[in-house]
Order: sequence, then structure tokens, then C-alpha cells
Amino acid sequence: MAAKISVKRGATLRRALLWRNAKTKMPVDLTGQNLYGQVRDGSRVLVSTIQITALDQVTNTGKAVADFGDTSNWPLRALYFDFVREATQGNSVITVYSKTVEIEVERGITDV
Repeated sequence: MAAKISVKRGATLRRALLWRNAKTKMPVDLTGQNLYGQVRDGSRVLVSTIQITALDQVTNTGKAVADFGDTSNWPLRALYFDFVREATQGNSVITVYSKTVEIEVERGITDV
């Protein structure tokens, strides 16, 4: 697992996403695709569902925004997430996963 980010518990956590074709590195049109993700702890217990919204694919091909929801009750320890993109091709569903990313959840100094 190469990527790691930190977040203060209770902070808004959103990320801009850009999906690219693994071979060509060109942005992938996300029109009609199912996009989602989950945050889990080290025991694979679900902590949060990630809402992913694709932007206008005519002007922002491959781009989306991930909203991690309310972080105020997240445990103060390492959590993990990935994103999923499902596309229908004929009668098949093609599922593509992002790399898993670690989130280190920290207590804010100014904790409210």
C-alpha cells in the first residue's frame, strides 16, 4: 500500500478523482458507470460509505468528486479505502478497483 493521507476527525474530507485507462493513460468517460467506495478499519468493519459523483463528462472526462461523509465519529486509528468503477459492456459488468489508500485519523488540537 503506497498511498497514505491524514485527516483530523470531524473535518470535511473530499477528493477530486481522475480515472484513466491503465494502458493508454487517457481519461475514461464515466457516463452511465456505477462509482462508489468504502472506508473500513483494519478488521474490515465498515466505517463510512463514500459517495462519488461524476462531473460533466463532456468537459471533464474521467473526473469525479468523492465525498467521505461525516468523519466526526471515525475512530482515532488507521483506516483504509478504495474506489470502485463498474461499467457495463454487453451482458457483462467490468469492475475496476483503485489502489487501497490508508487514512490516519487524528484528533484535532482544537477539538469541538
